[in-house]
Amino acid sequence: MDGKKEKRLQYRGHFHVDSNLKNTGPKLLKILEPVCHFLFSPRNKFSASGVYSENRKKFRMIDELDNKILNIIQKNARIPNVAIARQVDMAPSAVLERIRKLEERGIIMGYEARLNAEALGLGLVAFVFVKTDDQVGGIATARQIAKIPEVLEVHDVAGEDCYLVKMRVRDTQHLMKVMREHLGKMKAIRSTRTTIVLETIKESGKLLIPENP
Repeated sequence: MDGKKEKRLQYRGHFHVDSNLKNTGPKLLKILEPVCHFLFSPRNKFSASGVYSENRKKFRMIDELDNKILNIIQKNARIPNVAIARQVDMAPSAVLERIRKLEERGIIMGYEARLNAEALGLGLVAFVFVKTDDQVGGIATARQIAKIPEVLEVHDVAGEDCYLVKMRVRDTQHLMKVMREHLGKMKAIRSTRTTIVLETIKESGKLLIPENP
């Protein structure tokens, strides 16, 4: 680069903007600098580093016994408290208290039944990549998409697309109906790309919990 040392504007969260934009877009650099500084600052609780920092404080008191209890509950949420106590070698009252605290701190977010989707006639899984005209950081369209009954997950993603949406439907006709009657009517959506799943090898909500936190 003509012997000139490359300069970078560094931000926490491993994000940077090259100051080589100096020759091609100084105005763009001025616009991006405060935006990136806000999005990736640990002081912004909605940023990647900020969320990590908040979660770290919230969950740092999880110990080995908590991990054992969480692993047991993940396998069977209906397991009796006495059975958990027997496996972790604790009094049932102590286990109950630990579970109550895990619930209060939001580590255990709830209990759900896993249903057989195919038995209920919802055997087709589709992933839809969505591009929108939403402003940076705006999730208004994502919230609209999340209200669609057939939608299981909505993710704000990096890259060319804005959102990755997971759906479960009966068949391709049902999928087209959802696309036409819901996504097709959202003015902010510019385009979509749909991938249909042929076979699911693994689908699980279980988390990998380390033995030693």
